[in-house]
Amino acid sequence: MKYGIAVGIIESNWLTPIGVRNIRVTASDGSIWLNYITQEVGVEKGEESRIKRPRCREPLLVELEYAVEHVRSGSKPKINEDFANIIMNTLFEALKMAKRIP
Repeated sequence: MKYGIAVGIIESNWLTPIGVRNIRVTASDGSIWLNYITQEVGVEKGEESRIKRPRCREPLLVELEYAVEHVRSGSKPKINEDFANIIMNTLFEALKMAKRIP
């Protein structure tokens, strides 16, 4: 990918038989990676490298707590039904297109 003078590569795997869930974004000046399972984030730039290990939380539990909080308070979540509708329509269109590929 090229964005102006920047060049980058995104590598991700989700479906894997060995349970590795990573994403790596590499650009001209450095890279960042995320391990979905351990929730570690690494930043590499030149000779410098940092790894952040945030407090591990179960993603589904975080989503459920977020939803319950918005139901209790009556506030509208940032990701709402409009956003969900866009995502679902995009997925259905992708499925239609995939069926056309021999």
